[in-house]
Amino acid sequence: SQMRSAYDTTNNKVIICYRQYVSGAAGAMVVVGTVSSGSITFGTPVTIGTSISNPYPTFATTSGKVFISYKSTSALYGVVGTVSGTSISLGSAATIFSGSNGYNVSVYDPINDKIVVAWTSNSSTNSQAAVGTISGTSISFGTAVVFASSNCNYHAICYDSTNEKIVIASNVGSVGKATVGTVSGTSISFGSAVTYTGTDPQYNGMAYDVAKNRVLISWVNPDNQTLYSRVGTVSSTSSIISFGSVATFGYAAGAIINSVYNTALKQIVIGYKGTSSYPSTRTVEITGSSVTMATPIVIQSSASNVAIVYDPDSNTVNIATNTSTAGRSYLQTFAAI
Repeated sequence: SQMRSAYDTTNNKVIICYRQYVSGAAGAMVVVGTVSSGSITFGTPVTIGTSISNPYPTFATTSGKVFISYKSTSALYGVVGTVSGTSISLGSAATIFSGSNGYNVSVYDPINDKIVVAWTSNSSTNSQAAVGTISGTSISFGTAVVFASSNCNYHAICYDSTNEKIVIASNVGSVGKATVGTVSGTSISFGSAVTYTGTDPQYNGMAYDVAKNRVLISWVNPDNQTLYSRVGTVSSTSSIISFGSVATFGYAAGAIINSVYNTALKQIVIGYKGTSSYPSTRTVEITGSSVTMATPIVIQSSASNVAIVYDPDSNTVNIATNTSTAGRSYLQTFAAI
């Protein structure tokens, strides 16, 4: 469960993190996948740690390293991974935050060569972010900054490469708020939060469309089990985001939404759990501040998690899903552009 994916552009590998239950005990794992001739194979999974959850991978292009954040009951940690062949080795873990926490997410800022991690502090019920610097096989973090101050959860994060900004979407007191951050050195500052929905958004997903210079936020409303998306535009002169109209794109029983940008199609691909717990994908064409969505493609039946990542080398999206007994991986291929 709790699957998340990243793509290693240095070694051309798919990285999948997940939580695994064996004989009643839970631990977090990471595995390396190799795409070749329309199929994917995996190396031996590596244990990140026991009694931990929510492993979240991000790839740092300058150093060629994989960063993984994860939580225990009393702290949030980060570790640097080095891919070699079909395996990954992990350095020593660094403490990002001491205390009960949740909803950790991370993204890479290539201009500043920094990792940005965001999370919720359960004790103070606020949300914080910190900037990490990779050095070799270790990582260090600057002072945490509060970006939302009350009852926050369901974070999603992306990097706006045109404006060189970090965008975080969160459920803040049952209201959807998006905040724009600017990295400077080992710190990050935030502009004013902007509401994208007032109807308790859960399982937020977000991606940045490079060609259209737009952010797409997607979420599920638990009251009517409807999936929504909204296009956001980050100001080129200030750390503020504005939004177009809300679009409906499906129904779900509630599951994490993952979104990725397909550089060949110049479209965003959304992975989500649809009606009857069927994991599905939809490609999204952004025009101005509105969206046009393709017909959903159903991946398999009955799965509670969906994690997707784009592989630019093979122009495929890898979809990781789970059943009650196994984790499965699928490749969605796209016509050449």
